[in-house]
Amino acid sequence: MAVIHDRSLSLDRFHWDRVSGVLIAEASDFGPLRDGYWWLRQIWDDSADIGISIRSHVTGVVELFYLDHEVYYGSEREFAGWCFKPVNPKCPVKIVSIHND
Repeated sequence: MAVIHDRSLSLDRFHWDRVSGVLIAEASDFGPLRDGYWWLRQIWDDSADIGISIRSHVTGVVELFYLDHEVYYGSEREFAGWCFKPVNPKCPVKIVSIHND
């Protein structure tokens, strides 16, 4: 099982809430929609799990996060974003929240 993280997001694109352990960003922070959601993809080469990888712009360390659930709101269930959880249980980040703006 090989990890695919050739398209990691940079940690400096996220807001870090140290108290709750949550990283927050908006999808548009990663490029225009015409480029698609290039950052949301298969994590391992031998499974269907999708997620993201985030690379620290300071240390170069890459952490993997799997898609836990999509977020919808309102009576019409409008799509609001994604919630990811870390693959590594020792990761200081508990949740990554990316808002669909």
